[in-house]
Amino acid sequence: MRVTLQVLKGIARIRLRAIHGEIPYTIGISILDAKQLKNRILLTLTGPDYTCFKFPDGIRTPLHTSAPGKTLVAFTPEPERTRIIDSLVYVPLTSRTIRDSRNYRRCLDELERRGYALDIDEEITGCRCGGVPILDREGHAVAALFLSGVSSRLSEANILKAVRILQSAAVGIEADLYRYLYGRGPRVRRQSPFTRAIIAKMRTCIPSPAPLRSFVDTRHVSYSTARLVFKADTGL
Repeated sequence: MRVTLQVLKGIARIRLRAIHGEIPYTIGISILDAKQLKNRILLTLTGPDYTCFKFPDGIRTPLHTSAPGKTLVAFTPEPERTRIIDSLVYVPLTSRTIRDSRNYRRCLDELERRGYALDIDEEITGCRCGGVPILDREGHAVAALFLSGVSSRLSEANILKAVRILQSAAVGIEADLYRYLYGRGPRVRRQSPFTRAIIAKMRTCIPSPAPLRSFVDTRHVSYSTARLVFKADTGL
């Protein structure tokens, strides 16, 4: 998926503003800086609390500690994923920082299975973060959405609740990007990667009904959100 950073930021800004009132923490979008091996923050919206963190646009954070950094690497295609894992310097920033490639790879494999990343005091003591991928149609990360807040106010239950909201926003951004890229010609289907995955699942189940509720659960999106995205893409 090839889009300019200006387009990506513009689409993300609309989606993030739409959920800003639902997540009382700092939220934002970042991309992978493969040359510097960093997570590059493109845009953030600071939460209403005076304790919320502020990140300047363009700041770069470590890939082995930050939730969006882990997310971007986890959904990077091979062999680039292995190159990044083997090239990183695992600097310990707190007592909970991952310190070697073996444990980092295990963390990324688990992240890929569950669909979201966590940073529990790994980069900054007293700071917790969550991250989710924005995927292309091959299932590779275009960018990552993240949330960040102080540990005393961001329990694991609160992180997971906010992550679900971020995942819905990520699906919306995927759909917006595909409409922007492919929605101008009359012969091109206006379908997000999520909708394509649902249709592919339906085809494998013909003539029996497709178990869509359980399938949607594996994509870490609520069934109601799945219905809205599918209808927006197909009209059905």
